[in-house]
Amino acid sequence: MPTDETVWERIDYDTEGLRDRVARILVDDPEDDVGYPAELPVGTTEVVILDDTPNVHLCLRVHVAGYPEAIAYIKYDQLAVEVPNGSARPGYAVPHDVRAVPLRDLPPLPPRELPPLPPVRESQTQQQ
Repeated sequence: MPTDETVWERIDYDTEGLRDRVARILVDDPEDDVGYPAELPVGTTEVVILDDTPNVHLCLRVHVAGYPEAIAYIKYDQLAVEVPNGSARPGYAVPHDVRAVPLRDLPPLPPRELPPLPPVRESQTQQQ
């Protein structure tokens, strides 16, 4: 169970190994992938993640601890997972009392290096 010393790390779009982990909701009004309010009780601050990684719509299925039948969808960037103290990736850690800090005041995530795209081949029609 999280304590005041718990360190939270923001979830990235390709994070894996999330199933059954406790997550802190970073926003006051969590939403699903199309912007509808998540179907959670008002005031919910922590949920249990049901998916291993965000789906193609960048959402995760979650439920309130103790109520596994009440499933909701939340965008991945509105959640942070508990990590051992000191093991958060640089730039991903959030304050333990994150709901006291507006999401817009959190520093942006660090840039990520992506592999280069393969060269595009010209089509047959363009070569003639």
